[in-house]
Parts: sequence; structure tokens; C-alpha cells
Amino acid sequence: MFGFIFIHLGNHMLGMISIEAMETVRQVTTKIIHSVIGSIVLALSLIIHFSIAMRALYNKPLLNLPLWQQLQLLSGIVMILLLIPHAVPIRGIHAGFKMDTSYPLILQHLWTDGLETIRQIGLTIVAWLHVCLGLHYWLKTKSWYFKNLYWIYGLAILWPTLSLIGFIQAGAEAFDYDVAKPDDPQISSIISTVENSLLWAVIWISVLVLFLKWYRRNFVRATKACTISIAGVQIKSAVGQSILNGLRFADFPHASICGGRARCTTCRVRVNQGMDHLQPKGELEKTALKRINAPPGVRLACQAELRGDVNVTALLPVDANMKLANPAGGISGEEREVVVMFVDLRESTKISEHKLPYDVLFLLNQFFIQMSEALIHTKGHYAQFAGDGLMALYGLDTDSRTACKQALAGAAEMIRRIDHLNMKLQSDLEKPLKIGIGLHFGDAIVGSMGPPKSPNFSAIGDTVNTAARLEAQTKPLNCLLVISKAFLMHCDADYSKLLNHTVSVHGRNTPMDVFCVDSIDVLEILIDSIDIALTEQSLLTHRTISK
Repeated sequence: MFGFIFIHLGNHMLGMISIEAMETVRQVTTKIIHSVIGSIVLALSLIIHFSIAMRALYNKPLLNLPLWQQLQLLSGIVMILLLIPHAVPIRGIHAGFKMDTSYPLILQHLWTDGLETIRQIGLTIVAWLHVCLGLHYWLKTKSWYFKNLYWIYGLAILWPTLSLIGFIQAGAEAFDYDVAKPDDPQISSIISTVENSLLWAVIWISVLVLFLKWYRRNFVRATKACTISIAGVQIKSAVGQSILNGLRFADFPHASICGGRARCTTCRVRVNQGMDHLQPKGELEKTALKRINAPPGVRLACQAELRGDVNVTALLPVDANMKLANPAGGISGEEREVVVMFVDLRESTKISEHKLPYDVLFLLNQFFIQMSEALIHTKGHYAQFAGDGLMALYGLDTDSRTACKQALAGAAEMIRRIDHLNMKLQSDLEKPLKIGIGLHFGDAIVGSMGPPKSPNFSAIGDTVNTAARLEAQTKPLNCLLVISKAFLMHCDADYSKLLNHTVSVHGRNTPMDVFCVDSIDVLEILIDSIDIALTEQSLLTHRTISK
């Protein structure tokens, strides 16, 4: 349907050039559309389209739907009612009179009758509105869509506008052509009968669907009702209805960005009781839930049809946006090996005691700017900050050895930048700024997490907690950097000359082996040892291959 409407309106644009240009394109498209395969495809698309509209009219609470869904549903039905008086005569003339339905003939017919002119313009607007609504609420689940929104919106406005301009321009020129017109009253009567029959069929089917909807709501639900328990509210719903539609019929607010088509997962719920009272998952639902790694007890409210009483919990707020629809990671997201770094500005409380709040803010901003630039320079990811410290991740897109080396380089860069900042702010500081850094390597859950309206890409898990505890150990151990043995073993560094300590870490049952770095020179030697190890391994591999 979209392809046909898009090409057809595009052909109308050529009316700004000439009717001959419109005719040239029409002769090509007509061969496709009037072919057996083209006719079948177009007819099936119309039937399927109308069936989907009737199914939505029957299942969905029209008055309680979001405005865009109301417009989409109504414009779809109105489009069919406007399309029948336009399409049936054209195909009827072609089939019954064996005449070529050229643009001069059709344009003269449309511009002779004022009602036909208004109907044609209305069809263009309604059909394009319906197409745009459908495409928008499908494509908005795609990450690339919002990046290209400006030119997409521009195309959506220009396409029907230029089409109508072409239609008006061609209509003014159409009467300059002398064309033969159908003159058999019997065939014209048959065409008119078919047109009226189809119109009344659409109207009566729509009325029947509305009656069945009313009957189910007022009688069937009374005898075959089930209960949806959510947020302490008991909602009666008809058996066979989805959880989402049951909530909407009761005017209970629930998130659903895509309109209940399983294109997003914002309507997802956790089923607390009654999982066996729901229809099994279909392929669409399985695919959507797999995309977010949803646990077994989670269902899409738009796809879970009721067979009995259920107790559910909404997992997203009512105003959830598309960033929450298909999260890249999240707490239920990806488990992977990463390097976690914690950095803390030492004695920040004492600094604030002797300075005005704006002066403290200036110092902290300078500190975070330098730390952030150090991360960017060494390909680290700024995960979060808390007051006078920050957390960073390495290894999101590299192997473990490279990640460890980058993290050490990041620590060295931070120390250099703090020294440079101390020189720059020497007159403003009573004591030089100092930092403590903790580094640990291990498994963590990595993804988008945090409050729904301001999530950030971060990590959680024992590895994160341990890295934070190691940073705290820089105070009692009086050093710049505390590194776990697990970290050093993964980067193949020579840590034999580093000071080794066994410390008790809060939250762990057994003590940990950690290593201290107390100067930038020691840290640079450690980084160089990784390069030496890599070079030696490369030479050994080369010799093995040569042999």
C-alpha cells in the first residue's frame, strides 16, 4: 500500500512539468498494476489492510486509545471509503470499456465534478496521513530514525504538497486534450452498482464489528470475565482480550509506544500469578523479549491474551519513551569482562571548608574536565560520578589485555593532568590536589541503567564494588594507585617490583592481594613492561610460524 501511494503521488508531481510527463510514467506503472500479479497483490493488500482495521476496531477501546492510534484507525477506514469511488470507476472503464484510462480522461472527470475534486484532494491527504502515522510509529523503534528526522519530516510534508500542486496544474491543462469518453449506459450502471455495493459493504461490516464489540463488552464479559490485578486495582476483562486492551477498556494508564504491535517492549509486565492463564508467547513476542534478555516471568501486555485471572506488575512508567523500549543493556543486559576504575579527589571536604561554594564548584569542574579528557585520550568510558569522584570502564570494545593497558595509561594520564592542574591553580590552592585510583578486572553487568528519565551506561556487580574498595585502600596504603592481582595477571605486566599487600576488602570473605603504585615513574615502567611482553610474544609467534 505504501509503495503504491508513494509512487502514485510522485507521478502527480510531474503535473508541474506536463501531462505528457505524467503519462509517460503512468504507462509504465499501469503495466505493473494492471497485470495479473500486480492486481492480486494490490487487492490482497487492500483486503488485509481492511481486515487489520476491523480487528483493531473490534479489539481496541477506540475512545481510550492515544490520539495517534485513533487517527490512524479512523484515517485507514476513511481512506478505503474514499478510495472505492476513485479506484472502481478507473478499473471499470479499463476493463468494461477496454479504454486506456489516461490522465487527460481521468483529470477531466475529476475536475468537472466539484465533489470528485474535493474527494480526490481529501483522499490524498487522508491516505498520506495514514501512511505517515503508520511509518512513524514503526520506524521510531529504530535507532537511525531520530538521527534523520529533519529530512524525513521534510519529505513527509513536501511529497503530498507537491503532489497536490501537480494535480491542480495538470487539471488546468487537461481540458486542452480531446479524449473519447465512455458512452455505454449499461456498463456505467454496472460500475456504479459495484462501487455502491463495495461502499455499503465496508459500512455494514464496520457497523457489525462495532455491534459485536458492544455485545462482547456488555454481555460476554459478564459471563466470561477474568480479572487483571495490577497496582492494587482489580480490572474486569473479557476472555481472549490482551492485557493491554483490557487495561485500556478500563481507562487504566499503561505504557505502549508502538501501539500494541510488539515492535517495542514498553508495555512489558511481570506476571506474579496466573502465567498459565495467558496464551503462550508467539514469535513476535519471543523476538521482542529476547532482544532485551527478559527473564521468563515477563510478558508483553499487548500480546498476552487472557484465559483467566492474572496478577501483573508494570515494569516501565506510563510515560516511558523509546530509549526505554529496547534498551541496549540494562540490569538484565550483558555480562562481560571489563576493567573498572574508581578515582577520588583526596581531602575535598577540607578544600570546601576554606573556600566559597562557587570556588569549590570551579575546582571540581576543572578536576572533572581533566579526568574526562584523560579518559577520552585513553579510550575509557565515563560511567558515573559522585561528588568528588568518578567511575570509568575500559574494555567495552577491546580484549582484556588492551583494556588493562589502556586503563594503566588512563591512570598515568590522570596523574599528569592533576600535576598540571596544580601548577595552573597554584595561587588558588593551599595544598596541591591529590587523587587515589583503584583498578580491578572481572565480570560485571554492563548496560543502560539508572532512573527512567536519565539512564546512563554503566556497570554493576562485585567487580565494581571491589574496585571502589581498592580506591579507598589508597588512603591507608598512602599511594596513588591500588591494583588487584587479577588485573595485573590479565595484562601480562611485570609487577615483581611493585609493593605487595594483602588487604581485607569490605564485602569479601577472603583477603585480596593488591599492589601499590606510589609514583608516575613506577606506573610508566609497568606500562612499558606490557609492551615488552607483547613484543616478546610476537617474536616467539613469528619464530614458531617460521619453523
